[in-house]
Amino acid sequence: MLKSLYQLGFVRFFVSIFGLGVLQTLLLAILSVFLLYFSWLGNYFQRNVYNPVRSIIFMLKQYLCVSGQLE
Repeated sequence: MLKSLYQLGFVRFFVSIFGLGVLQTLLLAILSVFLLYFSWLGNYFQRNVYNPVRSIIFMLKQYLCVSGQLE
């Protein structure tokens, strides 16, 4: 009786460790996918939003400097 309980406990312990490992792997995979997505989103934002706005502001500054309205 004691031996079968020990075996059952060992099996349960092994399953819990394995389950935690699987859970950890899934969480790591989800986290890496999110990081890849956010890095892609950051690159997309910088390429298509930040750089054009920055170049427009730069051209506006140059225009104002040339026209003498900005020191």
